[in-house]
Amino acid sequence: MIIAVMALYRLNNPYIGIVVIWAFTGIILKRMDDFKSIVIAASAGIVVVAVVTVLVFLRKKTGTA
Repeated sequence: MIIAVMALYRLNNPYIGIVVIWAFTGIILKRMDDFKSIVIAASAGIVVVAVVTVLVFLRKKTGTA
């Protein structure tokens, strides 16, 4: 999650966030019955990456670097 957030800001590419959210969703679906702690961590990661992705989309749309 930390690497994804850093890449989002440094590369100013919101599509990185979408891919990471997709990966976390796959982790949740695969480990839903096995390990609840992994599901909780991946869910928290989705929330954080989604917020940062929206911020990068808005920053890119307004044109500020």
